[in-house]
Amino acid sequence: MKMASRAGPTVDGTDGSDFGHRERVVSQYHTSALTKGRLTTTLYLHMGLAVVLLAKLSPAIFDYLDIFILQLEEQNIPKPLLWEWIWFGSSFLAFIIGGNALRSSRSGKIKVFMGVVCALGFLPIFYAMFINWSDAYAFLFEKQSKVYKTWKGYPVALLWYVFISQSLIVHSCELYFASVLNDAWNLKRK
Repeated sequence: MKMASRAGPTVDGTDGSDFGHRERVVSQYHTSALTKGRLTTTLYLHMGLAVVLLAKLSPAIFDYLDIFILQLEEQNIPKPLLWEWIWFGSSFLAFIIGGNALRSSRSGKIKVFMGVVCALGFLPIFYAMFINWSDAYAFLFEKQSKVYKTWKGYPVALLWYVFISQSLIVHSCELYFASVLNDAWNLKRK
C-alpha cells in the first residue's frame, strides 16, 4: 500500500482525487451551528419582552415588597393579571431550559423547551388575546362608545396587542428553530 498524496503515490485502488468528501462539513452540523445562533438570538429577544413586562409588573412587585415610589404610583399602571405573571415567570424558565438544550445539543432537552414555550408561552398569550378582544374591537369599530379601558390616553387593549404580536413572533421563531435543531440532532444520533 502506498501513501496518498495529490502528486505522488496513492493508495491502491484510488487515483487520489477522493479527498473532497473529507473537506466538507456534514450538513446537519452546519445546520445545527447556524440554527443555534438564531435560537440564541430569539431567546434574548424573549428576555427583552420579559423586561418590558417587568416594567409593567414593577408597581405590583414593589407593593408586595412594601416599597413606595411616588413617581411609579402616579403612573396608575393597571394591576397585573394572572396570565402576566405566568408568562413572565415562564420566560426565565424557557431561557434556562433553552440555553441548557443549546449547550448539550440533546433532542430530549430541546423537546422540553418546545413544550415549555407551547404551554407557558403561547397559552397565556392566547388568553390575553381573548380577554382583550372586546376592548380592542370597541376601540377600532365603536370609538364613540368609549367603553374600552385607556392608560395615558392609549387604549390598553391595543397596547397589549402590540406586546402579544411581538410575543407570537418570538415564540413562533423559537419553536421553528427548536424544531430544526431537533431534526438535526436526531440525524446526528442515527
